[in-house]
Parts: sequence; C-alpha cells; structure tokens
Amino acid sequence: MINWVRQFLGPKKYLKELIKYGITGGTGAIVDFGLLNVLVLVFKWPVYESVVGAFIFSSIVTYVMHNHWTFRAKRGIHYLFVFMLSSLIGLIINVSIMYFLIEGFDWYYNFAKLVAILVALIWNYGSAKTLIFRNKKK
Repeated sequence: MINWVRQFLGPKKYLKELIKYGITGGTGAIVDFGLLNVLVLVFKWPVYESVVGAFIFSSIVTYVMHNHWTFRAKRGIHYLFVFMLSSLIGLIINVSIMYFLIEGFDWYYNFAKLVAILVALIWNYGSAKTLIFRNKKK
C-alpha cells in the first residue's frame, strides 16, 4: 500500500510542488473570495462584475506566487500574458458554474463560488503545469 502511494505521488519533488501549489491556490482563493465580497458588499458592484474583477486580481497574485515560489520558473512578463489567457478559460468555467448555480438553483453566490473554484482547480493546475511553468529540457 505504501509503495502504491509513493508511486501515485511520485518523487518528493512533485509532492512538495503539489503542496506549494495548494498553498498558492489557497492564497489565491482567499484573495478571490475576499475581494469578491468587498466589491459586492462594500462597493455594491453586481455579483458577476465582482467575480471578474476579483478573479483577474487573484490570478495576478497567483501567477507571481507560482512564478517565484511554487514552480520557481522565473518566467518573464510574456508568460503572464499566457497565464492570463489560460486563466480566461478558468474564468469562463468559474462564471458558468456560478451562473448555473445562482440562476438555476438560487444558490448564495459564496457557495456557488466555492464549487466553481473547486471545479476550475483541475483546469488551472493542468494548464499552469503544462503551458506556463513546465520544465524546459536542457
């Protein structure tokens, strides 16, 4: 059983990277949720506009953390553009799920946001790892 877990998780390097990804993602989620609620509750922005604003800001925070800490890739500003394009798909997933849950099932926007973040996590990790922060062969 232990060998199976080791094989599933891979080398310690990847486990450490996955933990860092989770911490970075958690930080991004806190920024996203926090700014979403500030925009909705304090500035009285509509929910969907707040979702977009909070998502863009948290994506930039997440990119910086991934670039300098999670993946230690030290990518240039042009990779931020690629990251933001990839994040646009994550935003579409996010807003679509939120719209479906809020409009279709009358969910509270924070609960819908939580589900949207969890679903978009799969896309976000895969695209970050394969498109932006992949290790270049030397």
